[in-house]
Amino acid sequence: MPPPRSRPEALRGALTGSPAILLAGLGLAALLVIAPSNGGYGPGDWYPAALFVLGLLAVGMLAMPRARQAVPAVRVACLALAGYAAWSYLSILWAQQQGDAWDGANRTALYAILFALFALWPIPGRAAAVLVGGFALAIAVVGLVNLLGAAGAADPSGYFIDGRFASPAGYANADAALWSSAFWPCVVLGSRRQAAPLLRGVLIFSAVLLGGLALMGQSRGWLFALPVVGRSLCSSPRPAWGRRSPRSSTSTTRPGRRSRGRWTRRRARS
Repeated sequence: MPPPRSRPEALRGALTGSPAILLAGLGLAALLVIAPSNGGYGPGDWYPAALFVLGLLAVGMLAMPRARQAVPAVRVACLALAGYAAWSYLSILWAQQQGDAWDGANRTALYAILFALFALWPIPGRAAAVLVGGFALAIAVVGLVNLLGAAGAADPSGYFIDGRFASPAGYANADAALWSSAFWPCVVLGSRRQAAPLLRGVLIFSAVLLGGLALMGQSRGWLFALPVVGRSLCSSPRPAWGRRSPRSSTSTTRPGRRSRGRWTRRRARS
């Protein structure tokens, strides 16, 4: 039995086996940087992030050419999003407000780049759970800071628009979407027995916090999207990082088979 590796060695081994972990982590970090700043709505916020993730995608394409061997459905989806972005740029030719069309096309390109960055290279299940869980907890921290800021402010009306909680995005629907992006990961990861009890408690607490913040946004779109996403999560197969290894499943089923065999033989003798 090999000796247990330290955490730095395990991290180094994971990055060596799947360098895409680093790319995905940096991409999520870019999203976290712009999230507290009006949800990254301003061009001065998301343009640098878009150039950064574009550089990450370029590095990945050059350093990890295995993207060409991606699942056909993933390649089709990436090409479809790239085609949609190209069509958005083409629409500038006949747009009445070409500046707005240019801005919208760049946003569409950012979505296509992010999807390709996260989808083209496979990431081990446990590493993906750590990345998604870390992102969700960071969003929960952003929500907690804004909630405490509103509670402690002499005039909390700056955190609300028409009685709807709209901080930090400045738009209630965008706020609900921001909190919901981390709500379901906290629910799913917090329900896994593989996680430490303390971590599960933090995740469930974060899910309650994020769900409450999303509800305070009073978004009709969120009200209809929430059950759809929940249903899709409940019907999706269990993630690979949460499954038992073949060895453990075999060890748990063999005693059961033996006991059933003994019970059958005893019944036949009687």
